[in-house]
Parts: sequence; C-alpha cells; structure tokens
Amino acid sequence: ETSKCSAQLARLIERGVVRLDGGSSRRKQYYLSERMYNIYYLLRRGKERLVELLIRFMAAYYAPDELKEISTRIALESKDVVPEMRSLYQQASAELLAMSKQALQPKEGDVLKTIDELTTRLGERQTAAMLVGRAMALSVKGLMPGESSEWNETLAACDEVLRRFGDSETPEIAEQVAAALVIKGGALGELNRQEEALAACEEVLRRFDNGAPRLFGQVARALVIKGAALGELNRTEDALTVCDDVLLRFGDSGVPQLFRQAAFALVIKSIVLANLSRPAQPRDIAVLLTILPKLDSPTSAVAALLRFSIDHNPEQMREWIQASPAAELLQPLTTALEWEIGLEPRVPEEVSEVAKDIRRTLAEKRDARRSRGPGGHDQHVEHGLI
Repeated sequence: ETSKCSAQLARLIERGVVRLDGGSSRRKQYYLSERMYNIYYLLRRGKERLVELLIRFMAAYYAPDELKEISTRIALESKDVVPEMRSLYQQASAELLAMSKQALQPKEGDVLKTIDELTTRLGERQTAAMLVGRAMALSVKGLMPGESSEWNETLAACDEVLRRFGDSETPEIAEQVAAALVIKGGALGELNRQEEALAACEEVLRRFDNGAPRLFGQVARALVIKGAALGELNRTEDALTVCDDVLLRFGDSGVPQLFRQAAFALVIKSIVLANLSRPAQPRDIAVLLTILPKLDSPTSAVAALLRFSIDHNPEQMREWIQASPAAELLQPLTTALEWEIGLEPRVPEEVSEVAKDIRRTLAEKRDARRSRGPGGHDQHVEHGLI
C-alpha cells in the first residue's frame, strides 16, 4: 500500500497538483500546489475559526487579478476531476471569483467581461454551473444572522444565469437554468416577495416538469417553495394540495435529493395544519417517520413531528413511532408520550432529561394552540433552507 501511495504522489507531483515541501527522508511533507484551494477545501470540511481567518487574510493578500486567475485555473481543472469532486471545484472557483470581485469592486461591465472570458475558455456548461454554485453559496450565506442583504446578490446571480443561458436547449445547461430559477424562488420567498416566488416556481414547473429524471430534484424543490409561498399568502388549501403532490410523487423515493424535499413538504404541511388547528393524516405521519432517520439534519422534521403529536392521542403516536424505522432515534419523544399516558419507562438519565424538555414543549404548544385559536400562525418556513 505504501508503494502505491508513493506512486500516486509522484504522479501528482509530476502534474503540479501536489508539491514536496519539507519533512525528513522518512516523513516527507506534501502540500496541494494551490494553497488557496486547499484552504477552501478545509473550510468546506470544517468551520474552524482559524481557517476562516486564513481565507480572509489570503483574500486581502492576493491581488484581485491573482484571485481571478486562481478561480479560472480551478474551474478549468474541474473538467478533469471525478464527478464527486466537480461541484466542489466549481464552488471553490465561484468563491474565489467573488473574492476578486469584492477586492476590485468593479463596475458591472468588468464583471460581465470576466464572465464572458470564462464562457469562452470553459464553455457554457461549466460557466453556468459555476454561476449557479455562486448563487447557491450566496443563498446559504443569506440564512446567517445579519446577512439578509445577500438575498439581493443571490437574485442578481440567478438573473445573470437566466440572461445568458435561459433559452438554452442543451440538457446540462437547462438543468442549471432550472436550478437558478429554484434558487431565485427561494430568495424571493425570503424577501417576502411571495407572488414573485410563485412565478419563478411556476416557470420551473412549466418548462422542466417533463418527466426527465435529471430534473426531478429541481421540480421537487420548486413545488416545495411554491407550497411555502402559498402558505405565507394564506392560500392554505392550495399549499396543502401542493405538499400532497410532492408526497405523492417523491414521498417513497430512495434518492436523498428527493426524500429531503418530501420531508420539507411535511414540515410546511405541519405548519399550515397547525395554523388551521387541523390534525395530520396518519399516512403523513407514517411517511415522516420513514424519512426522518435518513435525514442528515432532522431538526425541522422532528419539529414537524411534535406539531403532529399534539393533535393525536399520545398512546397512538407512541405506537406509530415504535413501529417505525425512527423508533431508536425518537426514544426521548416516545418517553415523553409514555409519561403522558401514565407509564414509567426505564431509560438512561440523558434520555429522561431530553424527554422532560419535550414534554414541556408539547404542553406549551397545546396551550399556544388553545389561546391562538384557528387562523393564528404557528411559524414561518425559511424558503432558503429548501
């Protein structure tokens, strides 16, 4: 194995991707030649404060033209890497291009010229993917506290994709156009421009809901954002219908991109039903319990399950959970429900402490529901999370 690793490193050194720098004859030290990308990769792997500071320092250290050159080089290299790494390269390129833009504070014409140069060198498909990656990065940043101004930049990035590539019939580029429209819909929802968000989602569905599997992810996201916007506009029955459509089409999918959207549809449905003081259907709870353990971050799904729980008999909810794939994950909730029906389960102290908090939360939600009455609002959906 050591000889294979050494041979691979030798080839990487020959190609200029890795360089040997320091160490001893027995313990050599290797580094990525492009240190800016190395730091970006570390930042993607973990949000350590030191790495964030290094990114900021190097953005100030490199001249804007150097940042743009590094961005272009990484984008060019993205064509030759394995598919699993390509999106990471494209996002790194987009972030570095953004740094050069911020450093220069260029006029709009300068930015367009840069994109023109990239299109010439990379081709439309790679440039479209890079610009969409930039829009997605801005939308994620917009969710952070104090970063709401990023939504307008997100819209500008999406509009640039649509202006340049909106009429393309090339399948790979059309997929990026659909993604730009979906991100735009989410940004408009976050800015409380719900009618415009609906229009963006409707355009996705009109143009791309054509049965092509490669577009299912964007179609599902468009439907979910549409459901959230309808809920915000108090078009509750329409919102529920859209959520049911997502569940019918994608609820039993084994594809992460699709079952995550089904989970979001259930989150929206839980909020709409809570605002209407209406209980969820057992089939919705069953779908959520099936999806929940497969989610990387099930926080919103657990919150939805708590909303569903206050409208159903605790014993029935307990039975549904224990018969589901989420039983082990939801032991604290099951414990809280067992206490409510007079049982005394023997559980670890840590589980017991969490169960106490859940029981308090359930009681608070029931009290809030009674005091609010039908038509009150439980909470809103963050479109940008979809």
